[in-house]
Amino acid sequence: ENQEFLTSRGFIHRDIAARNIMVDQQERCKVGDFGLSRAVGLDHENYHSQGRKLPLKWMAPESLANYCFSTQTDVWSFGILLFEILTLGGTPYADWPATELFDRLKGGERMVKPDNCSDQLYDIMLKCWSDNPSDRPSFTVLRKDLAELLEDAQRGDHDYYLKLDAQAHYYTLET
Repeated sequence: ENQEFLTSRGFIHRDIAARNIMVDQQERCKVGDFGLSRAVGLDHENYHSQGRKLPLKWMAPESLANYCFSTQTDVWSFGILLFEILTLGGTPYADWPATELFDRLKGGERMVKPDNCSDQLYDIMLKCWSDNPSDRPSFTVLRKDLAELLEDAQRGDHDYYLKLDAQAHYYTLET
């Protein structure tokens, strides 16, 4: 809902990542750190960046290629955020050298499905990472799709909850 709201007001965030998500006392997630955000207007035109440090592993291929940002590049980053959540804080593309990131993404490579990820949720992630920005879902569609998955899980139609084993070693953040 946060990004859907920002988009409806003509803003792009440009730094959607787990490090910028806060959880309040009612366990609601809120987007923070608006340092890279920009107003692009309600027509959602692209924003071209100039010489700042940017979060490469969260950036869409078109942003890596020409520093062009849009609502669709925020959707790409949201897919990376889903990966971070499902890997309990795993680093995106942990085994990919930064120098290879753009070429591998343009070649169609994507991160593999996390261990604790349903096929339905991974499909949503892959849609966020579509090569063509216009093929990526809107934040409104993402909200509806994720709400439907949650409703299915609450009804018991599917088992979407993470199966965590206290004895298992999951993922560690690389520094």
